[in-house]
Amino acid sequence: MAQDSRSEHHQETQPQDPFPDGTDISGFLAGLAAIASARVSSPGNRIHTGITIIQREKAEALAGSDAAARALDELQNGFGDGPCLTALRSGAPLLVPDLTCEHRWPAYVKAADEKGVSSILAVPLDLGDEAEGVLNLYSGRSNGFSDDDVSTVEAFAEQAAGSLRLALHIIRLSRVRSDLAT
Repeated sequence: MAQDSRSEHHQETQPQDPFPDGTDISGFLAGLAAIASARVSSPGNRIHTGITIIQREKAEALAGSDAAARALDELQNGFGDGPCLTALRSGAPLLVPDLTCEHRWPAYVKAADEKGVSSILAVPLDLGDEAEGVLNLYSGRSNGFSDDDVSTVEAFAEQAAGSLRLALHIIRLSRVRSDLAT
């Protein structure tokens, strides 16, 4: 009986998992997106930032700096192609300075233009073997991203990717631990 009460007490005092269900990192990602937006937004040029993560061949708009960013990422993922996925495939940042001059993704470009997007910056996130990811920034202005903005976002993406790799690794280890316990 004493053993049972110790076991119950041990369960009560175990630390909480940083991601309780083992998969929810949307709050963490939303914070990263908000920071990225704040770093490059300026008066008259509000930047919306979304983060798309690809795991198991499925692109998911997991977080955004705001509802508009998340909707824009979901729109792009719905077309199955666009600056985000092109940047991911190439492994290099992709700047579309003026969406009206872009001809690679006609259906997506039309839909994004209807949502008020005029320029896009997509920067891949190096997540190692854990997943693939892209930081997507949207501006309502043509040429909405300066050379300094691009450099800032690239540096931010490199730092953010390190944190995100760690978060995804913790999730994977949590799943393994959970699978072993069952």
